[in-house]
Amino acid sequence: MEVDDDLKLPGTKELGKKTKKKKKVEEAAMEDEEEGGDDITDDSETETKWNLRTVSGLDLIGKEVSVTTDSKHVVVASGDRVLVYAAASGQMVRSLNTGTVLAAVVGQGEGEVYVATKKKICLWNFQTVKIVEQFALSSKESKSEFISSDILDIFIPASFKSSMSIFVTAKLAMKNVLFRLNLNTHETNKIFKDIKVGSVHVGDSGNCVCAIGSLKETSGRDAVVLVYDQNLSKVFSMRTDMERPFTVARLHPAEMCVAAGDKIGRILV
Repeated sequence: MEVDDDLKLPGTKELGKKTKKKKKVEEAAMEDEEEGGDDITDDSETETKWNLRTVSGLDLIGKEVSVTTDSKHVVVASGDRVLVYAAASGQMVRSLNTGTVLAAVVGQGEGEVYVATKKKICLWNFQTVKIVEQFALSSKESKSEFISSDILDIFIPASFKSSMSIFVTAKLAMKNVLFRLNLNTHETNKIFKDIKVGSVHVGDSGNCVCAIGSLKETSGRDAVVLVYDQNLSKVFSMRTDMERPFTVARLHPAEMCVAAGDKIGRILV
């Protein structure tokens, strides 16, 4: 079947040329083998080789991964450790023994990573493997609507260094309640009454937070995407039917726009 040139993918012609050249090299090598000559290898004409590495016994996708600002390292929260991988080689370069990790997000400084547990946020430097600073989630002087054992998940926004606010999902009265917690004042604000654990995301330059919620306690689980505008103090929602619940929701980093994926693979914007 002939394919119109306008429909060909970029680089199709170049790949065809490389394949022909590779065949010529292989044919020449076969001729030399028959004549008892030296093997012919030409790295410039062969395809790029990809090395696949199998990692067993580690959870690398249970939590959202974070990439450093220079794109050289990938930070992963895995059980009771934070693992740092070199983006170029895929090799693990650091392993931080932190205790049970709820979130790990890279900071703005070189080697900085914020690690969340049920009791505090620690600023680590994975290059020196040292804790630089710690922020307690609770204070004796302030009252909170939840205790550390209630905490199910934590989301650390990119603006944490300036806002000192995080989003905490806590189990209260059989519901997964989302709170905004300021670590300077330790004041809490309830955002959503019942959400899907792990679905929280922040966007629109830090102005909006979204999560997947439910229509009713007994039905309509994960059938609504909730968006809270922190400037307007208003909640917006996007619904689906019970047969196609939402699985993921993400906000645009700079605009008030949300995209959500559902069980059958649709992406709604």
